[in-house]
Amino acid sequence: VEVLSDTDPRTRSGIILLGRRKRSVEELMRRAAARRVGVTIREDGVRVSPHGYNDETDIDAVVELLSA
Repeated sequence: VEVLSDTDPRTRSGIILLGRRKRSVEELMRRAAARRVGVTIREDGVRVSPHGYNDETDIDAVVELLSA
């Protein structure tokens, strides 16, 4: 999964922008809804905002969404 966010430690954020891997916004929105994965999908990438209440299964679901 390609990380598009600026990785400079001085610009850290709780929001991460990940690549769409040439998938359409519509396709990813359908897949995210079917898997009940809460992300924001835009033309420039997929925005993920993990928090303390997310666990490994939540992270795995995002990775699966973007890598399948």
